[in-house]
Amino acid sequence: MVGLDYFLNDKWVKRTSKNLDNDMYFTNLPVSHNSKFHFTFKRQVSSDRFLYDYLKAYEVPRDSNISKDVKLMDFLSLLAIEENLDQGDYTKTVQSIIEIDSGKKPKTREEFKIWNLIEIWDLIENDSFQINEDNYELIVHILFRNMGFDLDIKADYYRNLKTSTPFKNLLNPQTKIIDKEIQGFLNYIKNLNQKDIGGITQAGVILNAFLFIYPYKEFSITLAFIFARWYLKRNSWNIPIVNPMHSFGIHWDKFIKKVNESFEKLNLDSLLEFEKEIIKSGVNDTYCLYLFDNFIQSDQSGTTPVFPKFIDKVIAAKIILLNTNVLKEEKIANSLQIRNFQFAKEKEIKSVIQKMLDLKFLAKKEEKQSSFFELNDQFLQKIRLLLKEK
Repeated sequence: MVGLDYFLNDKWVKRTSKNLDNDMYFTNLPVSHNSKFHFTFKRQVSSDRFLYDYLKAYEVPRDSNISKDVKLMDFLSLLAIEENLDQGDYTKTVQSIIEIDSGKKPKTREEFKIWNLIEIWDLIENDSFQINEDNYELIVHILFRNMGFDLDIKADYYRNLKTSTPFKNLLNPQTKIIDKEIQGFLNYIKNLNQKDIGGITQAGVILNAFLFIYPYKEFSITLAFIFARWYLKRNSWNIPIVNPMHSFGIHWDKFIKKVNESFEKLNLDSLLEFEKEIIKSGVNDTYCLYLFDNFIQSDQSGTTPVFPKFIDKVIAAKIILLNTNVLKEEKIANSLQIRNFQFAKEKEIKSVIQKMLDLKFLAKKEEKQSSFFELNDQFLQKIRLLLKEK
C-alpha cells in the first residue's frame, strides 16, 4: 500500500499505463459482479498529483488553534449527512460532543451515537489499528452499540429491499451477497500493495465501493467515510488537517446524483473528480478558517475574543469564501446547511455580520431597496482571491 504521493514513482506510472487497454484501470470490486469499478488512469493520477500539491501548499499546522474546531465540524457534518442529529438546537449537539469527548457518560440515543463515533475516531487515529476483519467487526459493534439492534440477528440490522437509501443501483441486499462483498472488500484493502494505485483515488474507490455495498439499515454512509479516512491514515503518516465532510454535506444532492450515475456502469471517473473537488473545497474552508483565526488573533487588543464561539469563525470564513461579491444572509445560511440540519441560527449569522461591520471587515450596501454586504478589508479580499473556487 502506498501514500498520497504514490505518483512520484514515475517508472511505476509509465509501466502501469503501458499495460492498460485504452488507459482504463480496473479494480477487482465488486467481487460478486462481472463488471468492476474502473476509471481513466492518467486522468486520476494527474488529479491526485494536483490535489497533493494543493494540500501541501495550503497545509494547516496540526497544533493550530483551529484543529479542534475542524474536528468538531467533521463530527457534526458526518452526523448530519446520515441524518443522525435531532433537528433541534445544534448548540446542544456541540455541547454533547465536547462533554462526551471529555468523559461524560451518554444517556440519550443521540449521545450514544456521538460516544460511539468518538471511540471509532480515536481507534482509526491509532497507527497500530490496522484494517482487517477483526477490527472491522469491532467498529461495527461500537457503531451499533446501544442503538436498539440485535447484532446476533443479521436480519435485524442488514439492509433489505424495504430499506430506504438515497442511492440507486446498489448491491442486491441479500445477506449472503452482502457478506461475500464485505469479505471481498476487506481482502481488497488488505492486499493493496506497491503495484496498485494509491492516494486520494484509492480512498475514493474504497469510499464508493462501500457505498455500493451499503450493508446496513443505518450507518452505512458513516462507515464508508470512516473507511476512506482509515485507509488514508494507514498509508499517509501525516494527513493534512482538512474538513471535507462539511463540503460533502453542503453538496449532498449533487453527490447522490454523481454516485447514482457512476453505479450504473461502475465508471468512477466523474464521481472521483467531483469528490476531489469537494476535498479541495474542504482544504479552502480549513485554510481560510486558519488564516482568519490568525488575523483576528493578531488584531485583537482586548482580552475578550471578538469571535468567542467556533461557529462564529466558521460563519465568518464562509462569508469570506462565498463565491460572490454580493453577500446576503440567505446565501450565508445556505452555505451552512447539510440536508435538513442548519449549522447556524439566524441570530448568530446576524451577530457575526454585525461584528464584521463594526470591525470594518464588511461594508453594507443598498441597491434597489435591497441591502447586501461586501468585503471591506484588503487582507480578507486577498484570502478570497487566493482560495477562489474555479
